[in-house]
Amino acid sequence: MTAASFDRVAVLGVGAMGKHIAYRAYAAGHHLTVADVGRDSIDRVREWILATGEQKGIAAAPSRISTHVSTSNEPLSEPQDLVIEALPENRELKTATLQRVNDTQPDTAILASNTSSLDIRDLARAVDKRPGRVVGLHFFNPASVMKLVEIPRMPGMAEATLTDLAELMSGWGMVPLLCPPEPGYIVNRVARPFYLEAQRVLEETDLTATEIDTLVREDLGFPWGPLEVTDFVGHDVNLAVSTYAWEIAGRDPRLEPTQAQRTLVDAGSYGRKSQRGFYRYNADGHKIADAVDLERLDAARGSVITNVAERVAVQVISEAIAMTVRDGVGRETIDTAMKLGANWPTGPFEMLDSMQAEHVIATLTALQQRTPGERYRIEPELATAGHGPH
Repeated sequence: MTAASFDRVAVLGVGAMGKHIAYRAYAAGHHLTVADVGRDSIDRVREWILATGEQKGIAAAPSRISTHVSTSNEPLSEPQDLVIEALPENRELKTATLQRVNDTQPDTAILASNTSSLDIRDLARAVDKRPGRVVGLHFFNPASVMKLVEIPRMPGMAEATLTDLAELMSGWGMVPLLCPPEPGYIVNRVARPFYLEAQRVLEETDLTATEIDTLVREDLGFPWGPLEVTDFVGHDVNLAVSTYAWEIAGRDPRLEPTQAQRTLVDAGSYGRKSQRGFYRYNADGHKIADAVDLERLDAARGSVITNVAERVAVQVISEAIAMTVRDGVGRETIDTAMKLGANWPTGPFEMLDSMQAEHVIATLTALQQRTPGERYRIEPELATAGHGPH
């Protein structure tokens, strides 16, 4: 199978994520099959793909889009070269669906899952033990705009398959990055402390959500603060991903979910979609933010405990350094992944270059004195992180 051989592409599950993946395939010239459980939703997605293509100068080609209403016995009706599963993050649902796809698609077809929070290796083994039959293609929402796609190196997977997938994604206008197969891959794993440390500041200090997000935006240059992001994503989803990442990492204290978020989820305060999370929202989904006192912000910057931007930065840097050691991922790859996949203005190693290792170590030391244990441990390679793998 070569990149040129992926003529027929199916996207199974065309919700918020899947429809944008489907658009990428259509825009790249493939014969596309969109498949889901509801006829109305499939038809709406088909029309959206055609209309979006025309808006971007692509002549409408309705004959290149087939539709299929999926059932448990027949998730797809036609043979494909590549099937991309974009179903909800439910292990049982994904496994059962891919098993049926595996049984009904030709042996030459490659089956790709969009999951990043589940262990793609376990999913692949449960579906088909042949290396390279089930792979990962992790897109970012909305995939029609976000260019990064993470491609995990699966055990036993042929380099030719990786090359073919990377070439295919490049042909779709994407930026493919090869990554380790551990859950979370690069972006979601390195991003965990960005959310978690901000939540810990909320728990431990009298700073408001508005103040915390303002400090991160102003001092690190992020377009959104971490508490705003989790409200937008949904705390039920974010907590589930954080909990799984924590468990997979052997309950690493740096990645431990916070009681603040558990309390929100227990109360059904999932964020914007429920009109209450770290912020309150009106019926139109607009955030109701508190006023910001500039003097309070300046005072917060003067203490290691309330300097939320530095606390977030040093924990993100630590997790990125751990990934270079544990998984051999280069620092430039990590920085690129975070900027393209999470829309960060700077990557963790760019933060390190700006802050300097000595200051990062001093900050972690002060935090560790206040909270003894492994949460604020200093990675041994921190002092030489600038010389790590590229």
